[in-house]
Amino acid sequence: MRALVLMLVLAACGGSTISGTACADDKDCNLFNAQGRCESTGWCSFPDETCIGGQRYSPGAGDNLAGTCVGDNICGGRDQACCGAGVCADHLTCATEVGTCQCGEVGQPCCDGTTCGAGSHCGAGAVCGTSDVLQAAVGAGHACALFADHTVSCWGYDYKPYPYQPGLGDAVIASATPFAISGATDVAEIRAAEMHTCARKTDNTLWCWGHNENGQLGNGTKIHSKAAVQVPGLTNVSLFDGGRVHMCALASYNGTAGLWCWGRGGENNMRLPGAALGKLGNNSAADSSVPVRVDLSVAGAAGQTVKSLSTGSYHSCIAMSDNKVWCWGRNSSGELGDGTTNPSKVPVQVNLAGITLPPSVSIDEVSCSDGRRKQNSTCIRLSNGTVYCWGANGHGELGDGGTTARSAPTLAVDTLALGNAKIVQLVAASFAKCARTDDGNVWCWGENKNGIVGINDAVTANHPTPRKTTVLLGVTQLDMSHKLACAVDSTKHLYCWGTNRRGQAKARRPLDKADSVVLEPTQVVF
Repeated sequence: MRALVLMLVLAACGGSTISGTACADDKDCNLFNAQGRCESTGWCSFPDETCIGGQRYSPGAGDNLAGTCVGDNICGGRDQACCGAGVCADHLTCATEVGTCQCGEVGQPCCDGTTCGAGSHCGAGAVCGTSDVLQAAVGAGHACALFADHTVSCWGYDYKPYPYQPGLGDAVIASATPFAISGATDVAEIRAAEMHTCARKTDNTLWCWGHNENGQLGNGTKIHSKAAVQVPGLTNVSLFDGGRVHMCALASYNGTAGLWCWGRGGENNMRLPGAALGKLGNNSAADSSVPVRVDLSVAGAAGQTVKSLSTGSYHSCIAMSDNKVWCWGRNSSGELGDGTTNPSKVPVQVNLAGITLPPSVSIDEVSCSDGRRKQNSTCIRLSNGTVYCWGANGHGELGDGGTTARSAPTLAVDTLALGNAKIVQLVAASFAKCARTDDGNVWCWGENKNGIVGINDAVTANHPTPRKTTVLLGVTQLDMSHKLACAVDSTKHLYCWGTNRRGQAKARRPLDKADSVVLEPTQVVF
């Protein structure tokens, strides 16, 4: 039982305001009908039998005295002896091995309910957990980390100044420093969209938080949520990914297995008049705040299954078990890969006639770009590490050494500099892409704005072939979006680079203009 029992009981009895914090004499220290004492410090104390000396400072006392015992033999405060039978003030626990009240270490309460010592983070229930990171997820202006205790913390600011679109001017994630997401416990995997994030829990249910103006949280409402809310009826989630304001998941919905999407179906706003794209893949441009089934009547024929899923800002793609790739949504740069620039509200097959798929080699991954209304692109990764990209190429984002756009895959990414290393993961931002190789390195190409190529070069020149990032070794997971990239290494440390304008690259507010850009991978310290 926490200290200040008398105060807590009295506070629970009604709505009166607790007085008696700062004082000039004893009459200033009256808590309802309980008379306190004005201490020489100028702060009120009240009777508490758990304190040696019988008095404890008011919870509102300043000078770091709040909630501590009064007297020569005080107890219950941080680094003080535990009172009575192991009683400590709020946000402290009695470390029995030393007999003092402590906070901030792994397994202990977060100090002041928010902060922890080096090597730990303030997790669910305001308890400090290990700062070992299992996975990073990157959005437009925010980032999130999945920790080894299966909790999630996020930081940054997930808003955009769109006065003509209600809700987008408000931030849901609004902190330059990491804070624990309420309800995001027992998490196995996370994916960030532009302004919302979702987590697959260990029971394979899906929980989301952030913006919800188009129903992208999938819970049947359009109410934003800072806490994780469950997508009702969605179970057995195996794949999921987030786009600009929509989400897709391979799962069962109300008992029916399939590929499901929800959120914004089109792009009908002042900047994109009439751009009804059908991003949900169900032959409609309507928004949906609950999952709707993607039309796989052709793609899923003959018992084929989805191997890989990627949702970009304006288009989405899947790779199937028969080594065919299907995409839907915007196609202004040929990003759907069917040889045209026509948008589609249902999946259309990518034309793979221009590439050779060697025997026993499969298409293992598809990756869609994000962040722009136009000039989008798509890549696929083969099981032998070969990568093909198509769509916009004005910044060298197709990685083939040139800047020629294509509406279907024909040229492979130039991997000569990689030597014998094989690409095993792809991620994409607006005009840049990165790849993780089997030797633990990261290679990036495309536009280097905000240093997102990660080569410690302030020049924003394009790099049409992969460049190896500095610093990183032994990388196990990678993510990027818009102008930010993050990676987790084998020691479970998190590194980020690119824009830090909203504190997203360093998990703290930039100190000055120069600090708003991070030119090479830099460890995020929790």
